[in-house]
Amino acid sequence: MSDHVEIVIANAIYETVEEYNAEISRLKAERDELKKQVILQMGWKTKAQDDLEDALDRIAQLEDALRNLVNKLNLVREDKYYKAMWALAWSHNGPYTGPTYEQELERATEALKGGNDGTGVKP
Repeated sequence: MSDHVEIVIANAIYETVEEYNAEISRLKAERDELKKQVILQMGWKTKAQDDLEDALDRIAQLEDALRNLVNKLNLVREDKYYKAMWALAWSHNGPYTGPTYEQELERATEALKGGNDGTGVKP
């Protein structure tokens, strides 16, 4: 529709341009809501829904990987041969003073214990 015809129609129905623009905005919002309803009813997916599902799948994969890593680190830390290695190293060089992962491991363990309150991932 040309701008001229649109202005003539607007002048015939609406008293001000603002009323006309408000009605156009309302109709566009109503159209968008109807589109959403059709998409839901037809079972169609939007790109945003696909992206969200992909992100949730990735989060689940990361959660599994983190849980496996935490479990393995805890298993290794409790192994008698691992503990013996530290005793042997200490007897040759003194206590270990390098970087550790204890704080990070604790944060990961706590995140895996988290619930629905947004503080972590459900176990």
